[in-house]
Amino acid sequence: MSEGLSGTPRPPWRDKLEITRQKIKYAQQGAELKDAQDKAAKDELTGLMSRRAFMERADSILKDLYAARDPQKSQRDRKISSVCFIGVDIDHFRIVNKKLGHPGADVVLKQIAETLTKGLRASDDLVARIGGEEITILFLGSRELALTKAKELCAAIEALPFDVDGKPVTASFGVTEVGADEEPSLDEMLKRADKALYAAKDAGRNRVVEYSLALEAGS
Repeated sequence: MSEGLSGTPRPPWRDKLEITRQKIKYAQQGAELKDAQDKAAKDELTGLMSRRAFMERADSILKDLYAARDPQKSQRDRKISSVCFIGVDIDHFRIVNKKLGHPGADVVLKQIAETLTKGLRASDDLVARIGGEEITILFLGSRELALTKAKELCAAIEALPFDVDGKPVTASFGVTEVGADEEPSLDEMLKRADKALYAAKDAGRNRVVEYSLALEAGS
């Protein structure tokens, strides 16, 4: 039994109470830290992944993809076989912002983010707001599936109940797949998705364009 300041024996229950208080304090600190980490991992406006969280997770997925190509690994061990990146950018967002105002434009952005999230697989695909009206998707699947999904999402956005000068709000998409015989960096894949995205913009917007080497020649 420990002693108090007066030298008298300290009741055991006081020691137990102090231990309990410390446990509660540490639990609260842990909860606050987790809450802060969760907030940092999400974009405050849309609820999508933050750029930082996306970059960390996407880089890890690419490393897993490349490691899975080890010929010594069995097909069963290869959990990831194909990865695609899809760049998304809301068309004429400056006009949307001007016509609807910042609050209205925020509603548009949040609704589009929700549409993308609902159209993808929460357990497999990543959706992040990279900046402004730019969104990036990491899609686990083949280029054919990624292109099909991008076209579905493009149509779903156009169908949303938004009207700007008598026209619907739309978005452009750029799709690129990690080749089976290459190991590009995450930055390189994002650049490819961007090139395809801006090719979609140049072609008239509200469409999906796949990355190709021809886009490099034209840049």
